[in-house]
Amino acid sequence: MAMKKLFTIIVLLLAFSVNAQTLQRIQEEANPVYIEKQDNSELGRLWREMIAAKTANDIEKFTRLLGEIKAKYPEKVTPSNSQNSILKADGPTNPAPFQNDWGNYNFRVFTGNIAAGGTNTSAGENPRTLRIKSDSAGNRYCAFIRSTRDTLYVFKSTNNGSTWTSLQRFTAQGLFFHSFDFYTADSANVIKLGFAASLTTSASGVDGQLFMGFLNSDGSGVRTVQVTSTPSGRGLINPAIMTDASQTPTQTTAWYITYSDYSPSTPAANAAMAAMSLDWGATFTTAIARNTFNDYDLDIDYIRFPTGDTLYVVLANNLTTTNPNLRIRRVPVANFVGGTWTQVNPANSANPEFFSQLTVNRLTGQMICTFVATVGGTTTAYYNYNIPGGASFNTTNYYSFPTEAAGSTLPMCDANPWDSTFRVAYLTPTGVIYNSSKNVVAGFTRNPDNLNYGAAPSTNIAPDVTGFRRLGNYYGAIVYNATGNANINYNGEDLVMVGVGNNSQLADGYSLSQNYPNPFNPSTSIKFNVPVSGFTSLKVYDILGNEVATLVNQNVQQGEYSVQFNTSELNLSSGVYFYKLTSGNFTDVKKMSLIK
Repeated sequence: MAMKKLFTIIVLLLAFSVNAQTLQRIQEEANPVYIEKQDNSELGRLWREMIAAKTANDIEKFTRLLGEIKAKYPEKVTPSNSQNSILKADGPTNPAPFQNDWGNYNFRVFTGNIAAGGTNTSAGENPRTLRIKSDSAGNRYCAFIRSTRDTLYVFKSTNNGSTWTSLQRFTAQGLFFHSFDFYTADSANVIKLGFAASLTTSASGVDGQLFMGFLNSDGSGVRTVQVTSTPSGRGLINPAIMTDASQTPTQTTAWYITYSDYSPSTPAANAAMAAMSLDWGATFTTAIARNTFNDYDLDIDYIRFPTGDTLYVVLANNLTTTNPNLRIRRVPVANFVGGTWTQVNPANSANPEFFSQLTVNRLTGQMICTFVATVGGTTTAYYNYNIPGGASFNTTNYYSFPTEAAGSTLPMCDANPWDSTFRVAYLTPTGVIYNSSKNVVAGFTRNPDNLNYGAAPSTNIAPDVTGFRRLGNYYGAIVYNATGNANINYNGEDLVMVGVGNNSQLADGYSLSQNYPNPFNPSTSIKFNVPVSGFTSLKVYDILGNEVATLVNQNVQQGEYSVQFNTSELNLSSGVYFYKLTSGNFTDVKKMSLIK
């Protein structure tokens, strides 16, 4: 009997010990103990001097120090594999996609199926198989993985999404696209697109190899590299990419990538990784943002506000499998080599939180984290925010989007580098919803309409959103796909017409009003009425008949409209100009004067 009691006591003590260790590990994950440090070796010193030169735009010193680091420490600044024969560009696709307007300000980018992303992100799936970005000229770029996962397509629109042309397509030479991301580098009037892609040996595999590709905004100048070798028995998957090109010269532009070092046999992530290139993919320096936990739903961004660069990686973690939470890991770029990553918890409640996204506003320094939380058994999109010198992430409470119905999911966020607006798009059971905010402390404004047309959108592919500049103003645009992963649809309604305000009144007949003020400098308002929904154009011409601006060029709904004509970025001289409205069988032309 004594032996039996002793055995029972031992079992209870072991169970208590295991439970205590589990609780301790959960506590360590949420509240890590660390001492912030920097690398004081020669490498650390050279790196900090180089980043200081980069911040100061001292191109000569930056270039000299980067060369010295490459020569002395090739194991830290490792050359990429530029001779890879796997990720290749095969030119624009043929035939061209269906491009006609199909109602409600929606345009078809591509007709056909795209890859189903999947929402089991803790097991390596990624619903971000469709992306959209813009450049400072107002062009939009849409990239997506085809349903067979053997091709990554890139399309471009130069006319506000009315038509889309194939820019480039990447193939994997027998491998398959697991996941990708891209961003536009817009520096000193040099516009390039940078891609990060994970390629696997099967369409459903997670044994990814990590590649990066560049191309010019016209589709030329393609160059691809392998970022780093894949450790044996592992996969590098789910990359997210960012660049600081909008704030730095081309010579000192940095590209940042985060990705998951994944173990297919576990299956779980070994580490959340970060990679940085300071020479357009010729070399990469890598760092561990965090390891030993199954971190997923990665995204990356950086902030320079007011000075100095800090890198941020957001991730979800399911150490407690029934209650995943969000973490943001951060490190000064000057300490990227050998420095300490610190942590903040933007979503750490008793509710499961996952599918994290991160966006920094370059003009204000504000940062938002969007995510999904399961509250009362129902998923809903939420956000949290950080203000420089002000409110920081609330670790146990977060914020709802306005008048949101339960069931919203897969939020994607964006902040254009030249605009102070945050934009968020997500799925609901009835369609795609768009929200925007110029100050997250005051909250978001929701677009009143569901931005889908026809069939409800797919539930396993996230929509994507971007801001763009047109005639000196900023607007939003969304891409999404329909049920069954069929077709890619674009909406630039702004998300009411792009650049046009509609007072929702019904028009009695066609009319074009005199602009006001007239004469003007630099902007003026033009009003017009359209009694019948249909394709409408409003264009501006100089006195020689040369077209100088297109203000409207798409289908509009019946109503009265007002559009701003802003000349501040058009480099127009003083003089007489004409504006012409065409809608249905109606045409009218009026004269206006620009006086500088």
